[in-house]
Amino acid sequence: MNFFKLLLGSCLGTIAGILLLGIISFTILAGLASVSSNQSHKPLDKASFLEIRSDHVYPDKTDNVEKFNFSLTQKKKLVSLTSYFVLKKLQAIQK
Repeated sequence: MNFFKLLLGSCLGTIAGILLLGIISFTILAGLASVSSNQSHKPLDKASFLEIRSDHVYPDKTDNVEKFNFSLTQKKKLVSLTSYFVLKKLQAIQK
């Protein structure tokens, strides 16, 4: 009988601990959500625009490009932005 009391007590303690941890986590997340929604945002003017300056063309990484045709040694058209950074890193290593 004593064994079952200890087993029931440990199960109830574990469940109570998990529930307490869940309630604390929920209140922290709710607090963070309420703080982020109360921040004032400056409205953009109608004449606002985003200017991006770059001397390179950065193509999109999409699935409509040739596969298995990528070579770092030959001068070919870039496949994606990721391949551009890989190429730059290899050029820096070779120097």
